[in-house]
Amino acid sequence: TNSYINDTGTGRLKLQSNQVQIRNAANTENMAQFTENGAVELYFNNSVKFETNTNGCLLGDNVKLQLGGSADLQIYHGGTNSIIQNSTGDLYFKNTNNLFIQVNDNEAAIYARPNGAVELYYDNSKKFETTSTGVSVFGLQTINGGSTDTPFKINATATNGPHMRFQKDGSDLHFIGCAPGTAAGGDSEDLAIRFKDQLFFNRNGTNFAKIDDTAFYPNSTNTYDLGASSKRWRNIYTNDLHL
Repeated sequence: TNSYINDTGTGRLKLQSNQVQIRNAANTENMAQFTENGAVELYFNNSVKFETNTNGCLLGDNVKLQLGGSADLQIYHGGTNSIIQNSTGDLYFKNTNNLFIQVNDNEAAIYARPNGAVELYYDNSKKFETTSTGVSVFGLQTINGGSTDTPFKINATATNGPHMRFQKDGSDLHFIGCAPGTAAGGDSEDLAIRFKDQLFFNRNGTNFAKIDDTAFYPNSTNTYDLGASSKRWRNIYTNDLHL
């Protein structure tokens, strides 16, 4: 029924040739080929699917490394793009040390560090980093809210409530937000602005009024009005009035 090459000795069975081919019964298709000083090739339906070369091995375009009982994970090159495709469950990338995703050979894109930061880059320049207390953003931030009416929201459960701090070289200068968070007194329903020196009101690059620690006054004399003939303040309460 079958044909056998059966070596029952203790030595080796050697086939010696500068090229060995294993072909189908009709001698019309290669199944495997072994070339002296060259490649080992494995075929499927007379098409090379696996080939060794001087650097390791070669898989042709659209030849897939398939893992899992139902080929759930596939890794292959489609002729134009390289693809990792998972068809069941979740896909995890795990590494004991740092995990780096780079483009253009050595340009940083995403760095993930164990027990540390996740960093996002643009053109090899870090723009976003997670920290032990939240995140740090580098450079200009643009928020595109689209159709939502709340493109930017600050929410906090701390006693001081949500607020923003503006810093220069790491030093806090100004605060805007919930009154307790700006140390302005009041309660969490009050909004406060805390500034270090002066608070300016500016339109189109020109200051027209400001507040300092003594007064609220126009930025130039005899130039700006308080109210208008058709939009008047109802009452003015003052200890003194200079006209």
